[in-house]
Amino acid sequence: MSFIITIFALSIVIFIHELGHLIAAKWAKIGVYEFAIGMGPKLIGRKWGETEYTIRLLPIGGFVKLAGMDDAPENAHVSTDQDLYSKKPFPRFVTISAGSVFNILLGFIIFVVIYTGFGVHLPSTVIDSVVTNTPASGVDIRPGDQIVSLNNLQINNNGARFMDELQKLPPGQVGIQIKRGGDILDVHIAPIQQNHRRVIGVMFKLSDTPTHFGPINAVKWGLKTTMASVEMVFYSVKMMATGGVKPKEMAGVVGIVQMASFGYHQGFDSFLKFIAMISISLGVFNLFPLPALDGGHLAFLAIEVVRGKPLNRKWETLVTNTGFALLMALMVFILVNDIIHWTDRNKALHTTSSPR
Repeated sequence: MSFIITIFALSIVIFIHELGHLIAAKWAKIGVYEFAIGMGPKLIGRKWGETEYTIRLLPIGGFVKLAGMDDAPENAHVSTDQDLYSKKPFPRFVTISAGSVFNILLGFIIFVVIYTGFGVHLPSTVIDSVVTNTPASGVDIRPGDQIVSLNNLQINNNGARFMDELQKLPPGQVGIQIKRGGDILDVHIAPIQQNHRRVIGVMFKLSDTPTHFGPINAVKWGLKTTMASVEMVFYSVKMMATGGVKPKEMAGVVGIVQMASFGYHQGFDSFLKFIAMISISLGVFNLFPLPALDGGHLAFLAIEVVRGKPLNRKWETLVTNTGFALLMALMVFILVNDIIHWTDRNKALHTTSSPR
């Protein structure tokens, strides 16, 4: 059941991406030959205007065929002024980037729904564990201790506030007041930098009851979480480019389904959060200037604007097809990698967390 629900959710993510392209193309008066839900052989279809709307056999994602980018079917009735490449740069930019924008917007909406409907278990300041080889492991901090103040500032059992206030302090030692049983202890510790944030090396327990946000705070935290997810995509790509990510830590479609299914068993809110992050990641990564991605088409468009004339379509097609072939080869590699490291990822899903 979790597998089926995961496939359905990921299909919605892809569907929303293609829907963004469709809506933008209609706005820009660009011809759309077909808008399909699913892949594979066509089951049913109906034509409105120049566009055929179809449902296909495999309920996985979907696609949109734009005039100028895809071959016209035999029964197509699209005029030459509806060709994508006949339009000015701005309408083309909007049409190409709309899929990614819709994905990022979907992620944001899911986060807002989580904050308002499900609520979130916010981190308390009760220490669940101390990470080895960190500042906290070198001083007298133990699981079960509760941080009550940071440099004499009361934290009120709010782990998120503790982290925010810790980032504001200048480098060097900080004073932490700890409650242990009925005793209050003073500890001095020097935070370290990790993933662009200062940490002391402890894991906080989550609060027992979820906190529900009002509409304004939900939108605020939805935006904040969306931006953090966008930043994580860039950080992940940087780690891949510099060799900071091992092959077994890379995940393709199989790995994503595996992780999403795990999130489903952790709770529907955890599952939704993972789907939101996948949607945002898909949206952002698709904007990278790589051939065969939307970002590759935007790069060609930028070159055209700078040159003042379009590129040779044959050369652009050759580069795009070459990029597509390389992308397919990478996907096959990651698919094999997913299968090989299935067991290792299962273990990692039950143990991986970030210290604070």
